[in-house]
Amino acid sequence: LRAFSSQQPREMVNLPNFSPKAAAPDEHEAIGALHWRIDALKNADAKCQQVFVRVVDAKGRTLAKTDTVSGSDDGGADFQKAALSHDVAADSGPLRLEVRETKMFHKGTVGAAAVPLDAALRHEEAEIDLACEPSGALKVAVRFDDRRPLYGLGLDAACARSGVGVPLALAACVEVLDRKLETKGLYRVPGDSGEVADARKGLDAAKYALSADATDAASRPLS
Repeated sequence: LRAFSSQQPREMVNLPNFSPKAAAPDEHEAIGALHWRIDALKNADAKCQQVFVRVVDAKGRTLAKTDTVSGSDDGGADFQKAALSHDVAADSGPLRLEVRETKMFHKGTVGAAAVPLDAALRHEEAEIDLACEPSGALKVAVRFDDRRPLYGLGLDAACARSGVGVPLALAACVEVLDRKLETKGLYRVPGDSGEVADARKGLDAAKYALSADATDAASRPLS
């Protein structure tokens, strides 16, 4: 005991914290896809002969384009709600929709309109009348297919993405609790960490399907 008590106490060493930090989101990585329906161009000053519409990002890259259609002498063209789809990243905007003429002696842009990226990220399809420069109006519809993880989204985006007025995680939790109200220890025993992680991954990827009853209940206004 005497020998043990004579030993100098060991110096305590504070180890650095090596817990990994969350990676910053990559602005070049696709956050989802935009789906356009290109309806018609009207009232352009230039005569339209053979034209198409293309979507261009902030770096001038063509993301998608329609087939060429015949225009009219009054500066119009009917694209018959041509469908366009393309991936979009956080640094893609502002987007630019251009109506381009293909005829040899009239090649160039008939009209173009800038679309801020935030205005295009609509979870429900919305029709938009775009004022073009130097003239004309282009009627389109746009819808955003969101691939961003649910956790980390703003409240407005999370509610819009679910389609039921509240974030999908909240609606899913309420639905499960409604089915398990008779379970002992429901609010006392912690859930299995693996199952919780799997549930979160499913919600992040929007792979959880609400039942019809839960969808109706979530859609009703609070009293």
